[in-house]
Amino acid sequence: MVVRGCPQRKSAVAHTADPLRPVVRPHHPPGEPSRSQHYAHAAGFRGDSDRADAAGFDETVQAASGLVDIADRALGTPLYLPTILADKVSGLTIAYSVLAALVYRTRTGPGQQIEIPMADTLITFNQVEHLAGHTFEPATGPTGYAKSPSSTTGRGAPRTAWPP
Repeated sequence: MVVRGCPQRKSAVAHTADPLRPVVRPHHPPGEPSRSQHYAHAAGFRGDSDRADAAGFDETVQAASGLVDIADRALGTPLYLPTILADKVSGLTIAYSVLAALVYRTRTGPGQQIEIPMADTLITFNQVEHLAGHTFEPATGPTGYAKSPSSTTGRGAPRTAWPP
């Protein structure tokens, strides 16, 4: 399919790591994009971490992000969400990161290398509402999302397995 007005060459390449295979990192060092092309890479964990080569299964990322602990606090039992939330949120993050990089290239010229660590992405996704009143120092209120019927309000910040 050709979209009118789009270049006929690749402007961006998005790659997600297969959790059953070793993580493939870009051939060029971070911060050194290949000409004017964008390279977006999603893996379970940051490339500069001790878990860089660990499998990025959705359940692993849900646990590392504290989502399992949030469920435990709200429902009384630790559980994984019956959906591939980490994959979906990371996929959306890839999409808007590449769009932002395309705008940047239009204004400046060079391409970019983009790393989307799934665990960090889901930590950020979850922590917005669950830090609540503890987002700032000094705290302005309790932790938890008070508007939820199964609220975690006042039970402290969720425990994450990442970073260790």
